[in-house]
Amino acid sequence: MRQRRRNRALQRSRRATNPTQYRLSARQQQRAQRRQAAGLPPVQVSVPGGARMANAAGIPVQAYRRDQLSAGYLRLRAQAAADGAARTQAGRTRARIVAAGIVASHGPDLVVEAGDLGAWARRWGRSIHAFTPGTLLAAVDREAAKVAALAGGGGLVRAGTRDTAWTQHCLCTARVPKQLHHRRHTCPHCGLTGDRDLVAALIGAHTVLTDPAVPGTARVDWAAAQTTLATHGMDAIKEGLQGARRVGRGSLTRGPPQIRT
Repeated sequence: MRQRRRNRALQRSRRATNPTQYRLSARQQQRAQRRQAAGLPPVQVSVPGGARMANAAGIPVQAYRRDQLSAGYLRLRAQAAADGAARTQAGRTRARIVAAGIVASHGPDLVVEAGDLGAWARRWGRSIHAFTPGTLLAAVDREAAKVAALAGGGGLVRAGTRDTAWTQHCLCTARVPKQLHHRRHTCPHCGLTGDRDLVAALIGAHTVLTDPAVPGTARVDWAAAQTTLATHGMDAIKEGLQGARRVGRGSLTRGPPQIRT
C-alpha cells in the first residue's frame, strides 16, 4: 500500500511538472466540452490525467529522461530506491537463514527438481516476491556447496522431471497420477497417504544421477525406495511424513523427520 501511494505521488509529480507531455483524461475532456458548450472559459488543468503524448508508433514525443523533475520527485524516488534495496537485502538475508536451516537439518547432499522458475513468475506474478524461490534455491546451493567442501563431498544437484515424476509416483513404485490441485497423496496399491510434496520429497531422496551436471540423467532408484519401505514399515513412514508436515508449519530448527534413507 505504501509503495502504491508513493508510485501515485511520483506519477502525479511528473505530470504536474511536465503537463504539456500528457493528454487530458476522458473526464477532463468531458468537463472541457461541457464548459465550452455552456460558453464558459476553459480551465487550465495543472495535472493532466491522460496518456503520454506519443507518435503513431506509440513512442513518446519527448523521452522520459528529458522531463523536468521537481525536488519532491527526486526525494521520493531516492526513498523508493532505498526501500527497494532494503527489501532485497532482507529477502537475501532470510534466504540465507532458511538455507542454513535446511542444510543443518538435512545435510549438504540435496536433490531438487530442475524446474523453470520463470514459469512460476509468469503464473503467480508479483506474489512470487513473497518467497522468491530463485533466491532461496541459490542460497541453498551456496550453503550446501560450502558445507560439502568441508565434508569432502555432496552438494546440491538438479534432477530432471521428465523421467523422475516425483509427484506422480508412490514409494512402492506405483504410478499415482495427480492434477496440480490435488495436494494429497493416496496410493491405492500400498495405502501410503501423506502430503503430496512430502511424498515427492521422499521419492526425490532416492534419486540418483549418472552425471550430476546433467539433470536429464536423473533416475529414481526404485530398489532403494522399496528397501526403505520394507525396512521402516508403512506406519513409521506415515508418522515421519506427519512429523515433517508439523515441522514445515513451524521452524526448520526443530529437526528433520525420523525417516532416513
